[in-house]
Amino acid sequence: MKRPTKSEDLFKTYCEALSYTVNNIPEAPDRTPDFRVTTPHGEIIAEVKEARPNEEDVRIATQGRLFGRASWCDLPGKRVRAMLDKATGQTRSFSDERLPCVLILYDNVVVDGFRPKYQNYFFSGFDLASGMYGQLKTVVTFAGREVIGTKNELGGNRTLRTNKDQQMSAVCVLTDGVGTEPPFMRVYHNSFAALPLPREIFSGLNDKHLKNPGDEKVFLNSWVEF
Repeated sequence: MKRPTKSEDLFKTYCEALSYTVNNIPEAPDRTPDFRVTTPHGEIIAEVKEARPNEEDVRIATQGRLFGRASWCDLPGKRVRAMLDKATGQTRSFSDERLPCVLILYDNVVVDGFRPKYQNYFFSGFDLASGMYGQLKTVVTFAGREVIGTKNELGGNRTLRTNKDQQMSAVCVLTDGVGTEPPFMRVYHNSFAALPLPREIFSGLNDKHLKNPGDEKVFLNSWVEF
């Protein structure tokens, strides 16, 4: 049996603070998610994924320590999309159970005790929207030489949509608590989920639930807390 990751242990600590019961899902030949979680508001399936340093992170950390600065270029949502692609493959086999499935993301990008970027840099609201719903593009409408309208639309690299991976109810960002505070969660709900995650689940004191007012054609550039 593999050893629990830091993110898996932290997720269990988070659930314990809310009196949730967390059970490991036995590994099978087919890919399986990590946990079955029992809450007062029903069961959910949870897959926990941890962002760890890659070669680029090591380079940035090294430059930062040596020179006090570093440069980089990121594609918005890249890490979210990669983790989500893997997680949907793992949770898909549980769609027959008719339970909400969630992906838990945790930022453990630390190089020799140093963060090359601030915590949750890869998991901003814009990264979550781009990773879940696709790259943003701006459509400009002209009448002659005059701009008469602009709107934001979702372009390529769409992971979640009306006819794909509807079993994924939400993507959540788990963050360490400060001092004696317990870990907390930011919950980004999937607009196209077949089974929406109940708002009452993940309802710690510092937790937040967010939804995107956009759809598959229009992206409104922000998340709305509810």
